[in-house]
Amino acid sequence: MYCIKCGKQLNDGTTFCIFCGTKQEEAAAGGTVPLTDFSPDPEPSYAHDDRSYGDDYSGNYGSGYSEEPPAKKKGNGGKIALIVIAAVLILALAGLNAYQYFVLAPNTEAKLEKELKAVKADLSELQDDYDDLQDDYDDLEDVAVAADILSEIEDAAYGSVGFANGQFYADSPIIFVDSYDSESFTICSSYSEAFTVTVSVSNSYVADVNFVGDFYGDYADLEIESYEPGVCVATFTNNINSDSFHVIIVVTD
Repeated sequence: MYCIKCGKQLNDGTTFCIFCGTKQEEAAAGGTVPLTDFSPDPEPSYAHDDRSYGDDYSGNYGSGYSEEPPAKKKGNGGKIALIVIAAVLILALAGLNAYQYFVLAPNTEAKLEKELKAVKADLSELQDDYDDLQDDYDDLEDVAVAADILSEIEDAAYGSVGFANGQFYADSPIIFVDSYDSESFTICSSYSEAFTVTVSVSNSYVADVNFVGDFYGDYADLEIESYEPGVCVATFTNNINSDSFHVIIVVTD
């Protein structure tokens, strides 16, 4: 017999077509269906369902039948693994940033503050050392100036410092003046006759001495113009008896 639907040859008495599943009850009424009355599909259908084929089902699928297993669905395991790895990396980076912000940053700031305090302390000590050295240098300068004064006094010892005699002398034997400044002093004379006084200055690069006007009565005013720090000696001599005396001028910073 042949299937009333697809025209495939079946065993006699088959209730359902083993190829298309069509029930063959109509075959009894219509008789045997010629094969030429059907247009079978170009390729047989092997679809199965869970319907029962009755006791007459012989299990003969024909020579061209092969049952293929259903295709397996592709899983998403790879994508899930990538998502998990990305999430772990993100969490690790977030943890690292949090560690740097909450742990390393405060520790670094505290360390820098400590180092800054240490540097400031060292700088303060260096400043103190510098001030001490500057004081020592100033003291040495004072000693040098004092040595120059003593040297000038020794040189002036051949004459008289600030005093020639009771009639010819200065009101200050040693005069201190700042550099590039001026200072005044007076010399006195009580000679009865007319006379003149000359002045000479050693180390003229240190200071110069000039009369301010002429003698008035028994005194005359003079002015010192200072230059570089140092010591010089102003020598005053009269023309009556050539008496002379020295005035030591000390120019300081």
